[in-house]
Amino acid sequence: MKCRTVACLWAALPQHKLTAAAVSTDPLALYTGGSDGSIVRWNFVAGDSNQDLRPAAMLCGHTAEIADLALCIPTANPSNENSSCHCLISASINGELCVWTGDSGYCRRRRRLPDWVGTPCIISSLPLSPRYVCLLCYSTNTPLPSSCSYAGWSLEDNVADYTEAERKNHHLNDLKSSVVILDSLSLSAIRVFTHSGFSIGSNPSMGVVPNLENGRKDVLAIANQFGEVILMSLPAEFNEEGEEGTGNPKLLSSETVSSTVSENLLEKATAVSLSECGTLMLLVYSTYFLVKSVVDNNNAEKLDLGESFHLLGCNFLRNEGEEEEHAENLIVWSTDGAAIVFSVKYSADGFDFNRLYEIPASSFASMKSHCYGFSQLGTYLLKLESVSDNTCGSLLWKPQISVWSHFEGSPVANAGSFPEKYVAQWDSNFLSNSQTYYESCTTEKNNIIASSMFLPDDFNNPLTMIAGLYNGDIEEIQLGNARLSLFCIKRTFSGHSGAVLCLAAQKTSVKSNLHCATHILLSGGFDGTVRLWDLDSGDIILIMHHHNAPVRQIILSQCLTYHPWSSCFLSLGEDGCVALGSLDTLNVERMFPGHPSVPACVAWDCVRGYVACLSGDCLYIWDVKTGVRDRVLHGQASVLMFNHFCEEMRSSAPSSFLSLNEDSKNLLSGSKNHVQSEVVDSGRGVSSSFIYDTTGNSCRQMPWQGLKKDSKYPVTCTCPYPGIIAMEFDLSLMMSNEWQSYQTGVNAEKSNSSGEGKFLVEFFLRFSLSLLHLWNIDHEVDKFLVDKMNMRKPPPFLTSGILGNGGSVTLTFPSLDGSLELWKHSAEFSAMCSLTVVSLAQRVIRSSQSCSAAGSELAALYTRKIAEEVPDIKPPLLQLLASFWQDPSEPVRMAARSLFHCAAPRSIPETLFRRSSAPPRSEILFSDENQAEGLEESQIVEWMESFEAQDWVSCVGGTTQDSMASLIIVAAALAVWYPSIVKPKVAELVTVRLVKLVMAMNERYSSTAAELLAEGMDATWKVHIGQDFPHLLGDVFFQVECLNGGSTSGPIQNIRDTLVNVLLPSLAMAEVSGFLTIIESQLSATPSDSTIHRVSLNTLIRVVRGSPRSLVPFIDKVVSYVLHTMDNGNYVLRKNCLQSSMATLREISRAFPMVAFNERSSRLAIGDAIGDIAGATIRIYDLESVTRRKILDATGPPGFPSLLGGGSRKVVAAVISALSFSPDGEGLVAFSEHGLTIRWWPLGRAWWEKFGRSSAPIQCAKLIFVPPWEGFSPSSTRSSIMATISGDYQKQAQSMEPENVEGDSIKTLVQNIDLSYQFKWLDGKNVALLRHGQELGCFQL
Repeated sequence: MKCRTVACLWAALPQHKLTAAAVSTDPLALYTGGSDGSIVRWNFVAGDSNQDLRPAAMLCGHTAEIADLALCIPTANPSNENSSCHCLISASINGELCVWTGDSGYCRRRRRLPDWVGTPCIISSLPLSPRYVCLLCYSTNTPLPSSCSYAGWSLEDNVADYTEAERKNHHLNDLKSSVVILDSLSLSAIRVFTHSGFSIGSNPSMGVVPNLENGRKDVLAIANQFGEVILMSLPAEFNEEGEEGTGNPKLLSSETVSSTVSENLLEKATAVSLSECGTLMLLVYSTYFLVKSVVDNNNAEKLDLGESFHLLGCNFLRNEGEEEEHAENLIVWSTDGAAIVFSVKYSADGFDFNRLYEIPASSFASMKSHCYGFSQLGTYLLKLESVSDNTCGSLLWKPQISVWSHFEGSPVANAGSFPEKYVAQWDSNFLSNSQTYYESCTTEKNNIIASSMFLPDDFNNPLTMIAGLYNGDIEEIQLGNARLSLFCIKRTFSGHSGAVLCLAAQKTSVKSNLHCATHILLSGGFDGTVRLWDLDSGDIILIMHHHNAPVRQIILSQCLTYHPWSSCFLSLGEDGCVALGSLDTLNVERMFPGHPSVPACVAWDCVRGYVACLSGDCLYIWDVKTGVRDRVLHGQASVLMFNHFCEEMRSSAPSSFLSLNEDSKNLLSGSKNHVQSEVVDSGRGVSSSFIYDTTGNSCRQMPWQGLKKDSKYPVTCTCPYPGIIAMEFDLSLMMSNEWQSYQTGVNAEKSNSSGEGKFLVEFFLRFSLSLLHLWNIDHEVDKFLVDKMNMRKPPPFLTSGILGNGGSVTLTFPSLDGSLELWKHSAEFSAMCSLTVVSLAQRVIRSSQSCSAAGSELAALYTRKIAEEVPDIKPPLLQLLASFWQDPSEPVRMAARSLFHCAAPRSIPETLFRRSSAPPRSEILFSDENQAEGLEESQIVEWMESFEAQDWVSCVGGTTQDSMASLIIVAAALAVWYPSIVKPKVAELVTVRLVKLVMAMNERYSSTAAELLAEGMDATWKVHIGQDFPHLLGDVFFQVECLNGGSTSGPIQNIRDTLVNVLLPSLAMAEVSGFLTIIESQLSATPSDSTIHRVSLNTLIRVVRGSPRSLVPFIDKVVSYVLHTMDNGNYVLRKNCLQSSMATLREISRAFPMVAFNERSSRLAIGDAIGDIAGATIRIYDLESVTRRKILDATGPPGFPSLLGGGSRKVVAAVISALSFSPDGEGLVAFSEHGLTIRWWPLGRAWWEKFGRSSAPIQCAKLIFVPPWEGFSPSSTRSSIMATISGDYQKQAQSMEPENVEGDSIKTLVQNIDLSYQFKWLDGKNVALLRHGQELGCFQL
């Protein structure tokens, strides 16, 4: 399991030109998608006078422009407790799909559509089945004109060159449409509908409306800009036929499921919209709009707004108030942001328009604005605009959102935009004092970051960012410098006359005759130059002027490339030229001109020697060695061929990163033509970095978890967008010892010198905790950390983030309360951050004695105090914490268990929680009670057996099996540790699943399951296992035998150790009789050299130490088994077990006073601990021959009590309380608490010869009555004999059932037996009797 936490440093704001929007009421939020592939979530925050709209989080998971956003409920079980929370599904124009949780913004699923689907356009969920969504896609069969610039190409431009007479016929064959039904839970295609004769145009409208006949089916309505509407009937229910790995989606021709209900118009509209009920269609043109009935083509009404009102878009609005039959509200807006809201009443006779109110145009001084549109949120209208500013010849876009009342048309909230005052300014004075907050700083245009990247690990500066500014400067910024501060500017490179648009870094392995640099920085700028810098000295190496337009991208050669191509690079310019330069010769070696624009995607295969450039719908293939263009492909064939090249390169590529390129542009596919050139595993985010996407601002995100995956550094830094620094902290690496030579600007050799390595470790712990700690929550703890640990409080432009599925990441925006955003909405984030901080605090306590107090305070804050300081914070997720109980690092294991115990009472799942307000059982009918118990049982089983992947699984890199196993672990742990607050049925239902998890030999969870099974055996599991104890014991022994002979370390060995040292002793203590039966059967069922026999003996030792009373009735059986393993007739078994057998006998004689062992004479004596007083005996064994030699009679004086009246009935009592051999082994003394008697047998040679031939039990040579001591119990001493004589015991026995007399008396005697009696030998034949270490008397034998 991987625990990765993210800290984000905002040094710039992303360019967010709005392209899509969606609103959510649960929770209340606005989502906007941009042309750069980012998605921003906006929250409504109560301000001083009214509500403010503020950006809360940026969702980074797309590498191309966002096509559309929609809401869905991705859950397999609608009755699930989490199903009420809506999620966001997003689609980008390159076919990427992401599903984001509505509360935290975590990416649950990230996938990519296949090529044949087309380019996504509109996405919408199904009202009757919100788990499923409809995705409208388009594709083209005709290539673009050669004069069309791909960088600015749009669907509108593609059809603009045709005349009005040709447009009607051409658009039918130009853009083909298809509708894909997607399962939002797995993002797999369930159904695909195609239509060969319907074109969606450049700006279509799609809506899912109820069936007008019965309302029990969803009907998909699609309208294009020519007034055509097509209806598709969707199935009422979907099966999971298209789930991943189960088959292909079902393709249906739309002619069989659809019908065209509206004829096309000759004039093409600017935009089109369908009403929510699907009966009306709204089309806007340049100066007027048209409302048309979908069913009746003749029923249409036109409304002209004048020449001054240039319409741009339209939309139907929902009636939030009292709905009037046959009435709709609509809004139309112009290019300057002005809008008019109308109310439309319609009937068979026509339409009646009523102008409600107007929204004025936007006024942005000296800025260019673009009005994306309007969205409705309840009774509010949200005006969505993008505002740009010209900086050094480039347009920088930012969003501007205003809120208007739907009924009054007046602004009701402050306009929402990005918070520039919290963006970092790279000022040395500020950076050296991180305690200062720059809340009023302003951002100068020329100092805005245009491009950024982090130096790779082998540059010996793993936390160094290279930032290219719009003023032409390049800054080298050091993060976490041990000598200076948290952040500092190390060096500045000046030379570009315009914005620095791209960066790359290369470590040269071959020395050049023209320069001596080993670490080279390459930069491309707006001035059209490519500059080479020496990173070590800061000097300029070369200025290259081979482009006559801005340079957009620099691509390095892939790894394992042979010389001279290993030192070459590609530069891509807006002049359509791709140039091959060399770092050895410092010349341009090849020029590949003629591309219509900057190639959207480039695949450079250095091994085969070709470069494939995809520009528009044309693929140019160049021979690198000769510089000749090999061929040009057009249309769909170009896309398929480019994907074929990419697949071949992936198959022969190494697993590591193949180049060291700019983070913000070292991407895989962002083409508008939906090029499948990215390798992304949905669980790991593995990527191949030698296939590049060069679409500039439309592609800024790169997969995370594939980045530097072989790196041993605990921190990985990337720039998902220029100037936005995301630092990923890997807990497993931070807890390991591999990074102790980790260096931050210090020579590696010095880090290994005396004291230097320890200093770096301590600094890195402080650096990590400074960025991950939740400041301003507990000021006392903050002061403690600053004073005692010398930690620095980070600036306000540092926030947190969370990694999602497939390499996505969610970053919170900088603000005063932004640090708590994820803590309050994500239990996964709360668990990972708490686990990381507490684990680091545990390491601080161990590594530094001076900081141990501060580390303890920090750990206490995150385990207990944080819930008191922030009551609405999400408690850590129990499933995620349970997955780290077997982590290799002890601090992590301790932190996970501590957090689990502190969070369990607050975060018990609703399905398992026991309600205290349940009605009394007397008020519940018997049938209702049975029904309620059955429903409760089914809910618990459904929760534990849920196959639905949890969000936390992808956070830690787990699988669906991890999700199911963690649910079982959590349920079992709660049943053992918190039985009073969980339902009683939980323990019963989880028992079988817990046992199966133990037997599953899962490397992550079987050890934990075995520990829980052992810990709650007596109190929780024993009653539910019942008669299956022998089977369970046999299965455990079988697993131990299977694991024998494996590795001596690792998870498998950990499982075996847990089974042997924890689970087996617990099972043996719970069912001693069954355990002894199993181990006896193992003697004949397994080979004599098997380790099972030693395991059995060691388990006996643990049982003797842990629960000796349970073995009292079976002492003879235990000793018989031990002696069997020492049999001289089985040499292999004796050799295998002799050492363990002797250790077992010593442990038995130590724990049980009725067993005596004399190693000098190799004799073993065993007395009856509990038995019939009339037949009590002592057996003496010779361990050399492993045979029983004699039986000693311990029944009492001759004729007593057999001559008494009560002697005919069997009397069960504690017979032999203590045994001891004399020091020389020539005598045996025995004490019986029942009757307070001491017996003595001489065992010398003469005695053995005298009784050697007799098989009868031998009477004692001397009998001594022990006087009662102070505090003795009469019921267990000599008075019990008198009670037997007087017949009191006989009367008691007659009142009981005969079969219960012996069983009950044995249980009572086992519970009350005293195992503290001992003999202490004095001089000669004098012996002292001890009880609990106190002497009861001395006796002469």
